[in-house]
Amino acid sequence: MIFILSKRNFISNLLVLFSLIFILLVPQEVFAHATLEKADPAPDSELTESPKEIVLVFDERLEDALYSVKVFNENGERIVNAKPEMSQDQTTIKQPLPDLPDGNYVISYNVISADGHPIRSAYVISVGEETVFQRDINKQVLETQKSSAGATAIKSLVRMLFLWR
Repeated sequence: MIFILSKRNFISNLLVLFSLIFILLVPQEVFAHATLEKADPAPDSELTESPKEIVLVFDERLEDALYSVKVFNENGERIVNAKPEMSQDQTTIKQPLPDLPDGNYVISYNVISADGHPIRSAYVISVGEETVFQRDINKQVLETQKSSAGATAIKSLVRMLFLWR
């Protein structure tokens, strides 16, 4: 009987080890759900004139009531307060813009995919002359996304293992 328990523990520990190796070695995109397929203006765009709108196209359907697009200037002030419009097929969001003066802008979006998973991200565009601000903020956004995706996967695995025992 002791042999059976220790063998069961060995198999359980082996399963945990393989799960952790899988999580650490497989790219985080495998765990992703709806993703941004196209953005206009695109991330890191250097525009000579102000865009009329922001268009975000996703590869999956989104929840039609749970989405937002926010635009911030270099001072962190929100530029647009109007709610964006979603397409009938629920894959595209359009946010009309006022005339933007020269500067850098952070485009932040928050959506819920049809399968219930939240997707949050941001990117930077530049109108007129680019400054160092654009590259620094984009680097911070990408680092935050990578660390939060890995942490979420590890937390889910730990919860699953505790419930399984």
